[in-house]
Amino acid sequence: MIDLRYHIYSLVAVFLSLALGILIGASIVAPGATDSKGVNRSQSQITELERSYDSLRKEIADKQETASALQVRLDQTEQVCRALFPSAVNGLLSYRNVAIIQTGGSDEAVAAARTALEQAGAKVNCSIRLNDKLVKDGDSVSEAAIEAGFNSDTDDSAKLNALLTVLTDSIVWAKSTDKLDILEKHNLVSVSGDMTHWNKTIVIVGGANSKPHNHARALDMPLIEALQNKGVEPVGCEAYDVKISYIGAYAGKGISTVDCIDKAAGQIGLVYALTGEHGHFGAKKTADRLIPRTLRGAN
Repeated sequence: MIDLRYHIYSLVAVFLSLALGILIGASIVAPGATDSKGVNRSQSQITELERSYDSLRKEIADKQETASALQVRLDQTEQVCRALFPSAVNGLLSYRNVAIIQTGGSDEAVAAARTALEQAGAKVNCSIRLNDKLVKDGDSVSEAAIEAGFNSDTDDSAKLNALLTVLTDSIVWAKSTDKLDILEKHNLVSVSGDMTHWNKTIVIVGGANSKPHNHARALDMPLIEALQNKGVEPVGCEAYDVKISYIGAYAGKGISTVDCIDKAAGQIGLVYALTGEHGHFGAKKTADRLIPRTLRGAN
């Protein structure tokens, strides 16, 4: 059954597609083109678009559609957004080495993030899944930490932080890969791809679909801290319909977020966040924008 939030996203997708259409169309107009009153033409159009969206958003509670009709509309607008997506992100991440770290969510969300990154020209060198055992199996964590050469007298939290240091050294600097093998041996992480390259662009895919798998505080927060200690600011993302959102926790660490990586709008937000626009992109209440500001000002 489609609920009200899908209706909201449907409207959001419509306006995103219109905004991108305006921007792409404006690219054939001479830079700085203005109307008869001297107002930048593309900026004026986008301002009017946003006013219309705000008006419709206020009326949405009173608007009713059948679930089947709404699903058709959602599918159609998503197709439009996806068609415009390549023009909006083309080449923005060229020559970037990227790693994806999955702490939760679904494999489909990881695949969506990878697709967006590669469409923007990035090289996704590796994908690392952090398994539940990192926070649920203290014995395995302790054994791996001791085998990796860390002090056996430290508490579980210190051992986890030590292993996250090994992990982030391997991802960011291509160091300690022999110790990373120890984490794999104990089934604490699953590694796919090439770990021989530096990766200073990091995407974290999180979110949980049940309370037992909600590790935002226990795992994602120290992971983000470990990356920030190396001078890396990751971008955190999740699927739109995830039951337990990590976005609030991610925002608390000061990193940019995307709350709908499985939607075209979210994939555009991810690319622009990685190019340096700080914000919380998407369609949920935690988002502060849908359309990246740098995209709005591109023309």
